[in-house]
Amino acid sequence: MLNIFSKKFLNITKMSPMYLLSLLSQYSLIFFFPIWFFFDFIQFYETLIEKRITSWVFVYLIFDGFLCFAQNLIAFILISKVSPLTYSIANVTKRISVIILSIIAFRNAITFTNIFGINLAIFGLFAYNKFKYDERIEKEKQTQLPLHHNTVIVNNHQNNKVTFY
Repeated sequence: MLNIFSKKFLNITKMSPMYLLSLLSQYSLIFFFPIWFFFDFIQFYETLIEKRITSWVFVYLIFDGFLCFAQNLIAFILISKVSPLTYSIANVTKRISVIILSIIAFRNAITFTNIFGINLAIFGLFAYNKFKYDERIEKEKQTQLPLHHNTVIVNNHQNNKVTFY
């Protein structure tokens, strides 16, 4: 839903994707900081006091924040350049790839339901791509000029002469 509303908002306001991301980030900070403070910060502070957190945790948090920002920045730039449906298809492709890579990397056990779901998603992507490809080919056929010309017969009645063009 966010990609559809973001695309509409970007088209209506002619705002840059970076500025929209900046505004949404500021509003997110305002709305979610109190929730984070009351639910997570207290537990985080207690763990910090008990020295169960190493300095690497802060490095990981900063790195995670940078990666999340980079992903959102790329997402907003893509949303401004492609349709929301194309972005959603790319997102599904990314999710399938992440799921398959995590199954391989972590050697997670998979069930028949997992295999069925992954195959269904892959089939849906291929079906969508085939439909779009066929649609594009049909559109190209309609916009191309014919490769052969028709013979036009002109009958000149004044001298009973037939001319072929």
